[in-house]
Amino acid sequence: MEAISNILHQYGYEFVKVLYNGHSSQILLIKCLNYHQTYICKVTHDNPKDRSINESYSREVDALLALDHPNIVRIFDAFRKDLYLFLIIEYCSQGTLNQFIGSTQKLRDTQLMTYARDLISALCAMHSRGYSHGNIQPSNILLDETGSIKLRDFGSARGTSSVETDQNLIVKFYSAPEISYSSIYDPFKADVWSLGVTLYSIASGRSVFSSKNINYCIHELRNGRDHLIYISRTMRTVINACLTKNPAERPTIYEVKRMLETVRLSKRALCNSRIQSGVLASSAKSSLTDTAKFIAQKNRNSYSGW
Repeated sequence: MEAISNILHQYGYEFVKVLYNGHSSQILLIKCLNYHQTYICKVTHDNPKDRSINESYSREVDALLALDHPNIVRIFDAFRKDLYLFLIIEYCSQGTLNQFIGSTQKLRDTQLMTYARDLISALCAMHSRGYSHGNIQPSNILLDETGSIKLRDFGSARGTSSVETDQNLIVKFYSAPEISYSSIYDPFKADVWSLGVTLYSIASGRSVFSSKNINYCIHELRNGRDHLIYISRTMRTVINACLTKNPAERPTIYEVKRMLETVRLSKRALCNSRIQSGVLASSAKSSLTDTAKFIAQKNRNSYSGW
């Protein structure tokens, strides 16, 4: 750790503490000495005998430099020193969406819809620039100090429309089924599947551990199980669409976005229609009341003449 701390100091950063210790990488909290800002530093231990480490680091740096979106973490610096690869990104103080998995705290449907829209917006920005993410899961979705989500971990990002399956990059719980049985797959459609599993997990508070469990999840979504009752029909429809097993029939991220937008516009139109109906009903009631008063007065005048 002393060697890493010394290197950071050479580049103008001060080590604060270790946030995560992995097999080949560490996540550190650091502070910029010049601007006194707090950042996250991902330190990867390079291995000349393993080209995938360097390739993953380069993919992540390239993707973050190419992408500028409010729901994607910003890159501030990247450098190599000795056998260490450093990546400096923005610090998100409220952790990850993974905290909702297995938690008694349930997301309101409006909050879930906000997270879904922001995540879909980030993926649309990625896909439109030719990048797939390849590792979408709740632990890779950060929350900043305002509660906004930020997508992170672009080490599996790809800039092609079809890729060969790399067993080292498969995230079993959230990866699309075609990755395990097809030598070549569409990484953009695979992102859509992972989005569906992620939304299901944070909405239900349940993890998905196997393809068998995925079948069970889809069954629950379609049959309205108790722990999913508070999820709106809209969100159920979106998650169901994302979890279409055949990638050829699975919607693109742009189609998923349109699904949400269509429902939102439909709800707005329905709301406006109800308001308009209320105005017309009120107007009709007022007219009826005036008519009734006229008839009543006329009747009273008739009675008084008897």
